[in-house]
Amino acid sequence: MAGLSKIKYMKKIESLQIVRGLSAILVVIDHTLNQVVKFCDLPCYIKFTLDNAKYLGDIGVMMFFIISGLIMVITTENKHWDKKFAKQFLKKRFLRIYPIYWIFLTLIVALYLLGLAFRNGHYSFEKIIFSYLLLPYKDNINDAINPILPQAWTLIYEMFFYLLFTLAIYFSLKKQLLKVLVLIYLFLLICTLLIFNVNTAWYHFITNPILIFFIIGIVINKNIFTKLMNYIPKWFYLIIATLSIFSLIFFNPEFKFLIKLCCALSIFILLLTTTYENRLMVILGDASYSIYLFHIFFTLILGTYLKSHTCSYIVTTLLVILTITISLFAGFITYKYLEKKMIHKLNLLFINRDTSNGTA
Repeated sequence: MAGLSKIKYMKKIESLQIVRGLSAILVVIDHTLNQVVKFCDLPCYIKFTLDNAKYLGDIGVMMFFIISGLIMVITTENKHWDKKFAKQFLKKRFLRIYPIYWIFLTLIVALYLLGLAFRNGHYSFEKIIFSYLLLPYKDNINDAINPILPQAWTLIYEMFFYLLFTLAIYFSLKKQLLKVLVLIYLFLLICTLLIFNVNTAWYHFITNPILIFFIIGIVINKNIFTKLMNYIPKWFYLIIATLSIFSLIFFNPEFKFLIKLCCALSIFILLLTTTYENRLMVILGDASYSIYLFHIFFTLILGTYLKSHTCSYIVTTLLVILTITISLFAGFITYKYLEKKMIHKLNLLFINRDTSNGTA
């Protein structure tokens, strides 16, 4: 990759990091406001509006998944898809997801076992093991996939997608990628509907329509879709995104999933096709994984404080802003001094060594 092609590639990656940064902010805002709704005595109309802010987090997660699908394609399209590359790809994804996740998960488990925090948690041995392995788990307390680290449910879908993608690389199915992934998912979905009970974790996992956002990310990289994105004026995406957010937060309409899909796609395409530099958002995009994992500790601290203190609207607002700011900053510090260095050392140990030995 050289010259203009490399410049376009880097610009595309930078745009994706900006989308990642915004997605992380939306998730943090959602989880922070959730604590306010749970523990503050608010007028009905304010509570209604803030409670609907959870849809911002949903939109953030949807954009995360679109990014995953798109970035997997654009970072592998110039590679030779074979068994060796499949091994290297999966190993990199494993090192990217699991080690830093295990650190935060172990912190929660340790605090729980020592009785210092998360006392209301219900962490059976099975749930702990499934959480460490990022396997679908559902208990009787929550009618959804609920690992110990709450937001890790999305990581289970990430790893599922990476495994499917690895299979496509292993069997050299680059040209048939989209068709193969869709067929595999439909096969698994049909088998699940026929065999599994509706109350099982796997049933809840495989029937969640959130999986289509990985496919959308792959489709976006197609030339025909790229031309369509550039043909439609940017103000159109802006209007769709604005109306979607307004209706979700203030009206709580029907067909929420479709509206969230339109909103996530509009924001994603708008940021992807707009040429501008925002160093702060790129930095937050780089740190988005650490932000995503770490912020829950600060939102829970906020919830604990609000539960035992009665605060004015002004004080509550300041606490919300402070929590969001600290969550983002702490995530960045974690990324810079822990995640980034850890991944670098792990890649040197497990990836570069294999490459130098000719095994990947």
